[in-house]
Amino acid sequence: MNLKENQYFGITTESLRTENFTISMTNHSANSTISLHAHNKPYLCLLAYGSYKEESNIIDVISQGEVLYRVANYEHSNSFSNKGGLCLNIEMNDYEQFITLNELHLPNKLSKQKAVIELYKLLYGLKHGLPNDIINIYCYESMIAVINIFNSKGDLNWVKKVKERINDNPLETISLDKLSIEF
Repeated sequence: MNLKENQYFGITTESLRTENFTISMTNHSANSTISLHAHNKPYLCLLAYGSYKEESNIIDVISQGEVLYRVANYEHSNSFSNKGGLCLNIEMNDYEQFITLNELHLPNKLSKQKAVIELYKLLYGLKHGLPNDIINIYCYESMIAVINIFNSKGDLNWVKKVKERINDNPLETISLDKLSIEF
């Protein structure tokens, strides 16, 4: 089952469309299950409360405070724990334009990480009824921060420096102890 733009399972407690984003908060009851489905747009999902098991080609447990980036048409099912769950979902209204204007590269697969502070600012702003233009800015900051972190995984700055040091001195024997002291 493919879901349309800004369509999510659970009870939508808030929904807002800004200039560049569509945001929704969905509440999921304890021990609820969502059958296999996909969303036709890529989106971010912050699990603000609870936990759930997600099944697709892999099985993963999503914990409170984790954010997922899901590619368009990624098929998955969800089984919420006895706590249920509260999800903050963010879609880019025109993701192709967004990534082009901001010179971003969206991940080409499902990605998961701990949430960044920008997402919590957005959650706070939604809960306290901040104006749409401020929410749009918070979404913008959240999206860029999360995408930049997803794209930098495994390529941290200190790792680059270690690689450069080794590549600049291919014949030198460099111990791990020496590298750890240097970097």
